Amino acid sequence: MSIIKKNVFIGIVVFLVLGSIFSFVQNTEAVEATETEIFFDDFESSDNNWGLAQGWSIISEEGNHILQGTQHTFATAYTEGVVTKLELKLKLLQGSIHLNIRSQAIPEGLNRYFIGFNNNNSYISKQVGDNFQHLKNGEGISLNKWHNIKIEVTNNKINVFSDGKLAVWVQDDNLLQEGGISFETLDDSIAYIDNVRVETLVPEVRELKAQELFSNGEHKGDLTLEGRDFLVLKKGKFEQFGNIYLKDRSKLIIRDSTFKITRYQRLLNHWG
Repeated sequence: MSIIKKNVFIGIVVFLVLGSIFSFVQNTEAVEATETEIFFDDFESSDNNWGLAQGWSIISEEGNHILQGTQHTFATAYTEGVVTKLELKLKLLQGSIHLNIRSQAIPEGLNRYFIGFNNNNSYISKQVGDNFQHLKNGEGISLNKWHNIKIEVTNNKINVFSDGKLAVWVQDDNLLQEGGISFETLDDSIAYIDNVRVETLVPEVRELKAQELFSNGEHKGDLTLEGRDFLVLKKGKFEQFGNIYLKDRSKLIIRDSTFKITRYQRLLNHWG
């Protein structure tokens, strides 16, 4: 039996000097670790923070810009991380609305909790893929009046408040662990929304050490940055043997350096 070992380096080589296609920042010290991120929108500037399906639009009410929903469609906020709190002002003119939290599209459908409000009652339901589960009923809200709504997720409990009063709550031992927010007006419904504030948990910033990853200026094998990872390569020559994957909000920062990417094939063992 013989063992043949091959190290194969194939390469079109890509040089990235300063003007890299990767993210640049002026000062890495500006990146700070945090656990909670705040999203706020009073709809006074634009709808750039939202994906608005047909039936949703920004309108003016007595000089104040608000979000209006009129069809059985969705308005989805562009947030990152996992929602822990949602606060907003809600005026329901007719029908019903769903306030969706931990909402995430999956191949089988949608994962979410939907908190429903109408004149008669409120409720919390859960959707996993194409399966729906009603969890609990609570008190409704009056029509044609602004209400302050707050939804909090703490441990495995969801609390829903209307004008400072607990309207409905539920405990779920299989709590959804991912997702953002969206709003859904139902058929024959009209709703106004304003002053949306969302708290999300985001991954902590993690700095990867160049001297550990690129010993002697080289790294062999695929390199993946994810979450809020960041890696700074500065004042040197660096060579990456393999692919680089930048996921989520991660950053690769190249400063005053030459960065070379070479295709890399791992060690092959042959027996025979």
